[in-house]
Amino acid sequence: MRTGSPTGGAAIAACRDHSQRAAAGGLIRRVGAQRAGGRERARITARVVALIAAASGLISAADTSDPPHVPSAPLRAAPDAVAALIHPVPTLLLLDFDGVLATYSRTARIAQLAAHCGCDSARVREVLFASGLETAYDGGDIATAAYLHRLGEGLGARVDEADWIAARVAGSRGDPGVIERVLALADRIDIGVLTNNGALMAQAIPQIVPTLFPLLRGRVLCSGALGGRKPQAEVYRRALDHFGVAARHALFIDDLFVNVRGARAIGMPAETASGARALRRALARHGLG
Repeated sequence: MRTGSPTGGAAIAACRDHSQRAAAGGLIRRVGAQRAGGRERARITARVVALIAAASGLISAADTSDPPHVPSAPLRAAPDAVAALIHPVPTLLLLDFDGVLATYSRTARIAQLAAHCGCDSARVREVLFASGLETAYDGGDIATAAYLHRLGEGLGARVDEADWIAARVAGSRGDPGVIERVLALADRIDIGVLTNNGALMAQAIPQIVPTLFPLLRGRVLCSGALGGRKPQAEVYRRALDHFGVAARHALFIDDLFVNVRGARAIGMPAETASGARALRRALARHGLG
């Protein structure tokens, strides 16, 4: 079973026996003070996991003194139970869009714009992506009207909001398995979206995943509207401010590890996942199985 360093408060709270609580607290403080090297940190983490497993009845208290020899079968049989004790259950599930809630084909999007403008796909690729126009819009460096004007000017045809949305919809498909899992969680946790896209994407998403609305109404945040792009720390902080949730009480899911690492850097639990199976595993690690 692969585990990260236990969250201190959750690990200690899981150990109801006073001696176990004291032992877990001391071990976690040693890791937090960074006085242990890599091998020692691994040994300490194994001991804390053993203490938590004993507290939950997965192993006997006698086995916690020598974690390398703890019977592994009970832990393998119920890894989600141990993980749920290590990680506090979040109150907000914050999801990336492209690569998590939906698949995205840049090629299909480009083909739709090319057909609309009567130009070849290579021209669309150059004007929209190679020029840096799309990146600037995703980061909030250019307003929607100016972005569409420059796009149309470069392609030799007018591109309005409806045209842009039609192309974005043509290049995106909601993931049925992921959507089903999100809907199943709707009565247990608040759900939001944080995507690296310009502000206009908020109007396209309801057409791509209509079954998630009205659940996500007012809960889709585009990086362009937040004035940056993931993995910039301020983008995550502004998203959390919008939902009124502290970083430690949220769980962020993205298909790109660079964005997951950015979320973790501000203290927000985060997981990499793409597809329904990976999402289920990630959620289970945080008590949302």
